[in-house]
Amino acid sequence: VHGYWDSTIKQIAHNFYMIDPIEFVRRVKNLGKFIESLDLMMAYHSGETVGCRIGSLDDHSFGRILGFIDGDIVESVNGIPAINITNNEKIYNTIAEIQKGEMVKAIINRAGQRIKLRLKIDDISTVQDEQENSYGLRQKTNQERETEKKDIMRKKYNFAPTTKELKKRDQNAMWQHGKRSSGPRLKTRNVLSNSV
Repeated sequence: VHGYWDSTIKQIAHNFYMIDPIEFVRRVKNLGKFIESLDLMMAYHSGETVGCRIGSLDDHSFGRILGFIDGDIVESVNGIPAINITNNEKIYNTIAEIQKGEMVKAIINRAGQRIKLRLKIDDISTVQDEQENSYGLRQKTNQERETEKKDIMRKKYNFAPTTKELKKRDQNAMWQHGKRSSGPRLKTRNVLSNSV
């Protein structure tokens, strides 16, 4: 179901999605396709238009990927009431023309309960590469986290030196001692023989 939209829509958190504007416009070329994909029809309450009702969604519809269910009413998008075809065209154009990094906020009425849906318009491949979180901030890679943990542990605890570090320190000490020692040499004895 999701495969077709993977490069277009990515869920970041509950009711928070990222939409790739280039991919979105490539797949949803015009307002007619937008309306058809969501099976939109005007919704009325007491004779007044209250928004656009989402009809029977196809399993492959971007509406399904965005978490819409049949019968949801889109009341507004970025403050534009979804109450007539003129406004719906403005909504489509808003989504299609919005700049990368900007947000689209939709108010959805689901069985009388208002839900805020946030859509961040950005390049999905960039987000996947940079591993952005729900706040749009770059998360650290596993390697960066491990390095940071080691640095914190080194600062917090004074670890005993490793064998490699001890060997290097001993070599440096011997080197420094050898350079300073130009006086008489110490007598050494051969352990294998009894002579001194």
